Amino acid sequence: MEELLGDNTKFKLVDHDPTITNEDQLIRLLSRLKKDNFITEAEYKVAKPSGSRLARLYYLPKLHKENCPLRPVMSAIKTVNYGLGKMLTSRFSHLRQSQYVIKDSSDFVTKLTNTKNVDKLMISFDVVSLFT
Repeated sequence: MEELLGDNTKFKLVDHDPTITNEDQLIRLLSRLKKDNFITEAEYKVAKPSGSRLARLYYLPKLHKENCPLRPVMSAIKTVNYGLGKMLTSRFSHLRQSQYVIKDSSDFVTKLTNTKNVDKLMISFDVVSLFT
């Protein structure tokens, strides 16, 4: 964990907690968007942060790999932007309604089973670090 957090290209050591400042800035922005009728009152209530906290970082073992290396997980629940993400996901949910979108692993298996393209090749990549 110390090695990961010590990487200055991915993490920055700060001398104060920016949560309250970030919360205030987001609330002001959301208030302007609501005033200009760009978002609804309901969207404002979902996106408006209250009592936010810093993200939590922890590890989970990769049980399917040799020596069980650890996978870092960043939990963003109750962070400043958590409600904003929920609101945007709801607002743009229509974009996820496509034949090319895979909902979950069961949907993936169904699409593979029903495919008529037997001359196609599927490739899978082992992503080392997806969100860095």
